[in-house]
Amino acid sequence: MSLKDLCKNIGLPEAVTQTVISLEQSIAPDQLEELDLLFVSEKWEEGLLRLRARLGEDKHGFKILTVVLYAALRTKMDYEKMGIEDAVFWDTMKCITRFVNEYRESFGVYGFDRAFWVPRQLSCLLFRLGSLEFELLVLDGTEVLDIHIPSDADISRERCEESYEMAKQFFSSYFPEFRYKKICCRSWLLAPGLKDVLPENSRIIQFQNQFQITKVHPENQEFLVWIYKSKNIPYENLPEHTTLQKNVKRYLLEGKYIGSAEGHL
Repeated sequence: MSLKDLCKNIGLPEAVTQTVISLEQSIAPDQLEELDLLFVSEKWEEGLLRLRARLGEDKHGFKILTVVLYAALRTKMDYEKMGIEDAVFWDTMKCITRFVNEYRESFGVYGFDRAFWVPRQLSCLLFRLGSLEFELLVLDGTEVLDIHIPSDADISRERCEESYEMAKQFFSSYFPEFRYKKICCRSWLLAPGLKDVLPENSRIIQFQNQFQITKVHPENQEFLVWIYKSKNIPYENLPEHTTLQKNVKRYLLEGKYIGSAEGHL
């Protein structure tokens, strides 16, 4: 499979695809020894640091995006060796397209700033199964499945139940040695303060109610990126295009917090 085929199958915008194809010829990703480090969890940070140093100036992240996409071709072969169906690979790797589009929503141009995140997908440790993503993780010495909620996820109870069942079957089939004790989630969607700004029948609250909350992080500001597309906007200037934006803005201006929380099913 070529890099162009990969870009097409994950629905990468044509303008971004053309940039990637052009950069592939000048970067020669297959000659980058740092690429191997993206497949070893203990070496992810080192690998990215070394890659960025080698690639040089990369204003909107297209160089590192090209390398990540090239690495995904190797991941495709790993899926084939493990016998994992193509549909799971494409659904999982479409995160890259989602990140590129989210960059545009935040900055007005295409770009890529999630290189720190995608080694999980490249290393076959995180998979999208239905609406949700599940990561093989060890927390405090315990094997768990860690849930991630993509920005395009349908988090209705029905769709979540489907994903939980898919995860149960998937990991028992392909990772039988990974005996997870819990299915956990760490997200702004679990923040208790959301119950003060959303009705009980909202999908976010229904999702949150599926979990037993174990820890709250009031200082976490990541919710601003997901609700307002940026965390660099003063509270008084936050947009009010949706009911959620209006209610959260009012809540913050009252001196209250959203933050994030941890919990398990």
